[in-house]
Order: sequence, then structure tokens, then C-alpha cells
Amino acid sequence: MSKLFVYAEHRGGAIKKASLEAIAAARGLAGDGEVTALLVGSGVDGLAAALGHHGADKVLVANNERLSQYSPSATPKVVAEAIGLSGASIYICGATAQGKDLSARVAARLDAGLASDVTALRLDGDDLVCERPVMSGKAIGTVKVASDTVRLVTLRPNSVPALEADSARNCTIESISTDLDD
Repeated sequence: MSKLFVYAEHRGGAIKKASLEAIAAARGLAGDGEVTALLVGSGVDGLAAALGHHGADKVLVANNERLSQYSPSATPKVVAEAIGLSGASIYICGATAQGKDLSARVAARLDAGLASDVTALRLDGDDLVCERPVMSGKAIGTVKVASDTVRLVTLRPNSVPALEADSARNCTIESISTDLDD
């Protein structure tokens, strides 16, 4: 059974569209598996249910005043720890400026493979196969993401449509502790 993990980026009290698209991509890969989303910030509890309405089975919430703004040192630490808690083998994040910065830092922390700016992804057995534009978009490259732990992907915005919100769809919401001491 596949376990997938999505970093849910938010701004101004709303989930970013790229994150909802990442959940849709994860849901498409997961089949009967579990999609876990992570919210990082301060006072973000109210956004968790929306992630469930859009396809997440479980939402982890890391609430900490030090995480009220994206931190290039603290946020990757929290995300890497949450990936470990979830047991996920695939991580998907929107390929926004923050998403690309975060994902590279998480990949370095976990010594994991990363495919950036992906436009399509699929499982071929246990292999994660991704397509991404190359040569200024004139060609499409196909890559397999290799890793002994988790495989990371940033998904180009507008590559996968977000699932329609279904208010009848519920998710498990769990607060996680954040140890930000280095």
C-alpha cells in the first residue's frame, strides 16, 4: 500500500492552489493508499479540514509561532520529521518558489532523490516515473526518482487539476510537536 506525503503551502489564510493540485496528484498515485498532508505555521488549524475535503486522508498540523513565516532552516526540519512520522515513500509539493527551496533542503536532510518541476508522474511497479520539460520546454524528459528512503517531487503548477472540494469527505487531523532546537 502506498503512502504519500504532501506539503501544504498557504498564504493569507488560504491553501495555495499548487498544494491542492499536489494533493490531487498524490491521490491519483495512492490508489487505496494513504495521502498525508502537512500544514506548517502559526494558527493554521482552521485550514486542515479543507485539505481533507480536497483529498487528504490525514492532515498533520505543526503549529509554532516560530513557523509563522517560512524559515529555510526550521521548516525543512519539521517537514523531514513529519515525513518520517507518516512513513511515506513519496513526497509531493507544488513547484512554487517556496516549494522548490523547501524540497531541495528536505532532500538534502533525508539524503533522498528529488525531481523538480514535474508535469506528470506515475508508478511503474515500485519506480516513480516523472516527466518534466527540458530544453526550455521544447522536449519532455522522463526520469525515475531513485532513493532508499523517500522520493521527492515538486509539481509544476497547473499540471494536474485540483480535486473538487467534497465537504462530505473527512480526514484525520493530528497536531505534531515541533522541536526547533538545532
